[in-house]
Amino acid sequence: MTTLTSTSSGSDQIKFPWGKSDGSSLTEHIRSCLVIFSALRDCIPSLTQTSQAENFWKLLFWAICLHDVGKLHPEFQNVLKNIKNLWIRQRHELYSVPFTELFNPGTFTEDELILIRQAILAHHKDFQSLGEKFKDKRWLEMEFDEERKYQKLGYHPENFLMGVERIIADEGFQLFLKDIEAFSKSHGFAASLSTDTVKHCFSEAHPFQAIAKSYRKSTPDTDIYWQQMMLWGALKLCDHYGSAGIEKLHNLENSHFKFLYQIKETYGALYYHQHSCGATHANLILVAPTGSGKTEAAMAWLKNQIKSEQGRAYYILPYTASINAMHARLTEQMASPEESPIVGVQHGKLTDYLYNFLEIEHQIEPSQLEVIADQYRKIITPLKIITPFQILKFGYGVKGFETGLAHLSGAKLIFDEIHAYDARTFAQINIFLQYLIRHLGCKVMIMTATMPGFMLDILKKTLGVKCEIRADKQFLERKPRHAVILLEDSIWDHLEKIEQELNDPQKKVLVVCNTVAQAQKVYEELSSLLMADERVILHSRFTGRDRQTKEKKIFNDKTRLLVGTQAIEVSLDIDFDVMYTEPAPIDRLLQRFGRINRRYKKPPCPIYVFSQGGENDHWIYPDNLVDATLACLKQISHIHEKEIQTLMDKVYDGWPEKEQKEFDETSKMFEFALSMLAPFSKHRETEEKFYEQFTGVQVLPASLFQEYQSFIQKRDFIKADRLLVGLQLSGFSQLYSNGQILYRRIPLFNKKDKEENHWISVAQCRYDDDIGMTNEFEPFCDDNFLD
Repeated sequence: MTTLTSTSSGSDQIKFPWGKSDGSSLTEHIRSCLVIFSALRDCIPSLTQTSQAENFWKLLFWAICLHDVGKLHPEFQNVLKNIKNLWIRQRHELYSVPFTELFNPGTFTEDELILIRQAILAHHKDFQSLGEKFKDKRWLEMEFDEERKYQKLGYHPENFLMGVERIIADEGFQLFLKDIEAFSKSHGFAASLSTDTVKHCFSEAHPFQAIAKSYRKSTPDTDIYWQQMMLWGALKLCDHYGSAGIEKLHNLENSHFKFLYQIKETYGALYYHQHSCGATHANLILVAPTGSGKTEAAMAWLKNQIKSEQGRAYYILPYTASINAMHARLTEQMASPEESPIVGVQHGKLTDYLYNFLEIEHQIEPSQLEVIADQYRKIITPLKIITPFQILKFGYGVKGFETGLAHLSGAKLIFDEIHAYDARTFAQINIFLQYLIRHLGCKVMIMTATMPGFMLDILKKTLGVKCEIRADKQFLERKPRHAVILLEDSIWDHLEKIEQELNDPQKKVLVVCNTVAQAQKVYEELSSLLMADERVILHSRFTGRDRQTKEKKIFNDKTRLLVGTQAIEVSLDIDFDVMYTEPAPIDRLLQRFGRINRRYKKPPCPIYVFSQGGENDHWIYPDNLVDATLACLKQISHIHEKEIQTLMDKVYDGWPEKEQKEFDETSKMFEFALSMLAPFSKHRETEEKFYEQFTGVQVLPASLFQEYQSFIQKRDFIKADRLLVGLQLSGFSQLYSNGQILYRRIPLFNKKDKEENHWISVAQCRYDDDIGMTNEFEPFCDDNFLD
């Protein structure tokens, strides 16, 4: 980043006012923000329509140019330069607002000026938070009377009009004014600027009183609501990305979809359902068997969407394991000739970390900024692989929701295996899709191999789809892939049979358990039969780092045994020869079956389903669904693709009464949360509702604490996040009751050596990279720990 300062004298430095504490100029920051501005016009052009503001880009341009003028206040400049000052923790955005009066009459309407002022005023703090620190005129007068140093100065340092006058009188301000006039000409928004009216526009009322205190919330059915929301969100995007040093936002291009043509060349033609998806411009639902190329169908649909209009794309999956596998797969297929990341993964709370960090931008060390920029580049890709909760949170007003909604303007959303969610999550997805389609112009594709008819009907109504696309008759009438054999009793009664399978060096065996603990026990029993590079276990109790290594190992030709849990059910493009699985509802079993004979190249492969699962399975799957599934399987010997929907509807004729109640109540609750979402505001109650629904907790295995602490103190949040292990709340509570959970503080220091705290839950549990985290006690040892 260029630093426009001179070392010859202090007066020379003032000529180029600082924008950051590293000495980079305010002009340079605005230039960086305008780089993102230009990129947004190309990447998210629908912001014009979504915002319902005809002059949206002009409004955003000038909001960017003026949002940090308050940093030119001489006392704030002293803060940036670490010089003794009388800034007294004021807000620079308050001093930026009056400079919206620089324009000659007719440049903007009064309503447009109010929009710019609101966005500038809220570009770091919501209106409520600003109000908590606001001092009115009487308060300042009282402080002035009590403070002798202020009397000696002749004015209160927080005297607003005096502060504005000091900015205007500063030589650096005049130089900055010339810079933004030059920017306005080069970007096509030329305007003449004059300071004549700046000092007088807020002489009667402070900006907080004139703008924030008088603000009245609107509703999503009004134009002003989306003008405010999108301008606010887009300004913060430009400010954050500009501060992080992001120099380019990439689009999806035709070249990224070359692999689709390679499929045609290899296999002669796309399947009917793939071709149909690629020819569809609207929302759609695809129902096709596992292994039928649904991912390629989705990419063909996506390619068609970006022909008409760019927008960020999201591939949404239910499980972390499937997310990592899909990321690796699409990264390889869509490799960019520029070697820039095209496909990204949202890592845990990374966006929260970065958002909060950039809210205190002027305190960031340059070395930290480089780390942050690198992390941002990995998550601002044009295609992201995420879980639904990473966008659902925006509907609850979780911090940063305004930038999230701006990103979602005109977005292309692909939901894979949407049937995998419980009634509560499905309800939220359904309601949010209605909201996104109606207000943000999102295009949606939903894919499934096994969805009950009643769920399909709900989604058809939401998407406005009359008929779903299905694999054609010719595909569905292929020879069956799977021969189903029911085995009485549990996996422990048939372990010898699995061992016999492993004696065949040409056979790849897949064992699926319903719980992590069961999978770990089975894996340990079978491990001695194979070399380390021939076996692998995959479940949710691995760190992100080790899980990724495991996923790569699965695809190794040497791997002959895979023991897994639900983590293998979705989007793992693996092809094994035989399966042994604990019982589960029909849709879950069919997903598991899809990992066997995936390419239809073998005779029907055996699928062994045990009649009994583990002792805790009833906490995972309702007994009635499992019993109904086993009853269906007893009547068939092979799985025919054309009969799958019939099987599904035999087991599922609707949700049980409890789940139906959850669906209805959650739908109403989320509709209310969306109706309460407001620009320039924080939403503590609905944010709490969002986090209350999670039954998962992330913990750090004790043996990894030192490594985690090192990453956190370097602000390398991606690497730190990849050391955490996810637990269900019940599992976390059990460890807590056993005294195996400790809360540990990691001190962080900013440029001013001000200490912040990062807290983490440490699990005193044995962890190794082969089997993952168990409940076995392993003490936490840290001689340097600070209580």
